Amino acid sequence: MRCPILLVFLIVAGCQSVSNQLGEASPFLPNASLLKDGLVWKYYVHQKHKSWNTPKTDIEYVEFRLNEDNLEVTEYDAEFKPTHFFVIKMEGPRWRLDSEFAFKYYGLSEEELSKYESDIEEDVYMHWSEQSANLKKSQVLTHWSTKTATTQNEIKDSIVDEKAVRLFSGEQIYEVTPNDKETQTYNNKWEQTWTEGLGLTAHISKSDDWNTEMELVELMTREAFTKRSNHGTHRVAWIDQTKAIDKGNDFKPCFSESKINDYYNDDDAKFEGGKGAIRAMLDLHLNPEKLNNESGYLTFRFIVNCKGEAGRFITEESSLEFEPKAFSKSTVNHLYEILQEHGKWKALLIGKEKKARDAYTYLTFKLKDGAIIEILPQ
Repeated sequence: MRCPILLVFLIVAGCQSVSNQLGEASPFLPNASLLKDGLVWKYYVHQKHKSWNTPKTDIEYVEFRLNEDNLEVTEYDAEFKPTHFFVIKMEGPRWRLDSEFAFKYYGLSEEELSKYESDIEEDVYMHWSEQSANLKKSQVLTHWSTKTATTQNEIKDSIVDEKAVRLFSGEQIYEVTPNDKETQTYNNKWEQTWTEGLGLTAHISKSDDWNTEMELVELMTREAFTKRSNHGTHRVAWIDQTKAIDKGNDFKPCFSESKINDYYNDDDAKFEGGKGAIRAMLDLHLNPEKLNNESGYLTFRFIVNCKGEAGRFITEESSLEFEPKAFSKSTVNHLYEILQEHGKWKALLIGKEKKARDAYTYLTFKLKDGAIIEILPQ
């Protein structure tokens, strides 16, 4: 099995044999020695209700840490706050949910969180060789209670982009009971993709009303994640203007730096007309020769001010295998110039009065062999 070099700044002296601790799952996870130190997956999470015209995208981080025969998993939101912690006990191909906690923040600091433990009735989180697995759990929180019954119905192996993948699918019944109100029940069908050497790369959940898609965009060491999350007094999405592609121009936020909104707000700054308008803009102005047969993920992060002006662009770059790479300057500059010169941006609107504000935002181009095959977020 090929052991990938993981984003960001992960240096591996040599590819070691995968520990038997991971068992049947070992081909579909990074090397066990890396998991012992802790790895963090970054996902775009796209959600769409049937009443919405376009999806909304959030960011989620998931940390895996191997501790003997256990996987300790912590989920974080876009603000780097932990939202869930659970322990998977690996018994050969069977993964059992040993314990689980949810964290809810009723204040602004982590000291003001409440911790809720799950009551686990059936504990098979997933099974790597048998078709079926069953998990039942419940939680009692401050303002509501939940019950979840997840069933794994099928597993199958396939090849995607020349990599082995294992596909899991099943159903979930999720019940939410607000205090003194009737229970609401959601029936979902779900699919997961675990990719050779990379772990969980995609999760899809569908119901009559909701469609949620989670896709991997970055994989980093625990050390790199800690450095990123310890952003001090800066905003979560803070951009160092001295490193911007367009440094020196006359772009200015409308308000102070401390009042630039982060990109996980509900009504984010975005391209007017959505992805279709971005495609139309590219059709008019893109020169394919300047993409230089590149492949990988090229993300532009920038600010859209209250006037709908874009500036302070920086890039984050990786290969299709999430390895660090540097795109050619001509590719980066060409796409930047299109976004800067021809982009039409909609400012973030907040509050009941829908006041325009400055906001951080981002746009990712997925390229393969010199063609843009996907634009993220959705």
